[in-house]
Amino acid sequence: MTYDELHVYADNCGGQNKNHAVSRFFLALTDTGRFKKVKQFFPVVGHSYSSCDRDFAIIKRSLRKCNRLYTNRELTELIIKSSVDQKFTVVEVDEKMILDFQSWWGKYYKRSPISQETKRKPKQQQTSFGISSYYHFEYDTAAKGVCKAMSCINGLKVNTFCLANSTQTPIQLPQNLLYTDIGVPMNPAKLEDIQKTLDYIPDEHKDYYLDIISKSIVTSYID
Repeated sequence: MTYDELHVYADNCGGQNKNHAVSRFFLALTDTGRFKKVKQFFPVVGHSYSSCDRDFAIIKRSLRKCNRLYTNRELTELIIKSSVDQKFTVVEVDEKMILDFQSWWGKYYKRSPISQETKRKPKQQQTSFGISSYYHFEYDTAAKGVCKAMSCINGLKVNTFCLANSTQTPIQLPQNLLYTDIGVPMNPAKLEDIQKTLDYIPDEHKDYYLDIISKSIVTSYID
């Protein structure tokens, strides 16, 4: 089965989800024809009835029944098994799957263009692409290089931004990896917390944590 429309729900964390690199990644997916449409949603706190929350509720029921989880693999299995009809798919990401979109997107896309609706207005009345002020983005392969942004989900007021540097330039997705095989160093405070809990980790799971510690120490030394 193939899908031509992608809906993405995420929180408003600028470092992880709501930033220019992620936005241009989704735009590139429609510009290259991978999807016909992509919609990004950033629900506000208290979004109790969003469609994604119904799925999260299924997973949370399984989590409440679980006493302890020690590894990512255990969490993966719990999520998959939480749905009777196996509706969830989990991809365990490693360093070889993470491409460098941060240094890539500036080659093809602008940072803060003026909206099509306000570009002919006086400067003080113009609206630039301030990504943090929007909660709903749409990208469509029928309008390459264009992002429609709304200040609330399914809002009536739409700002249209031409983000492409040139619609004539073929988009090539990045090939360079963002991280090496040993990843990035862990925050020292978090690393210390892991080391303190080692005595309480069952022997069959200790290698998982020792690997995290050793990789972080090696990466810190290299940096």
